[in-house]
Amino acid sequence: MQFFGEVNSIRFSGDSGVSFENIMKDYQVKFNDKKRKIYVSFVVKNKSETYNVSMIITSSGFAFVDVYSNIKRNVTYDGSIAAIKME
Repeated sequence: MQFFGEVNSIRFSGDSGVSFENIMKDYQVKFNDKKRKIYVSFVVKNKSETYNVSMIITSSGFAFVDVYSNIKRNVTYDGSIAAIKME
């Protein structure tokens, strides 16, 4: 995911944006049937950064994603979400 914001400290890792390819920790899913929303949260680490990710997914397939980092300022994404089609 692209990151447009302020970095709180400088690391010379060469990484840019919000990128992680590691195992999620503290994965939680909560359903609110009354509001017809799904809440997802998890923590993931890469070499130099820790991300706390929170998602709100609506019944219409719209999603809000907040990403908090120990290095960068938080960033919010929104848009449509869909299941990945398996071949």
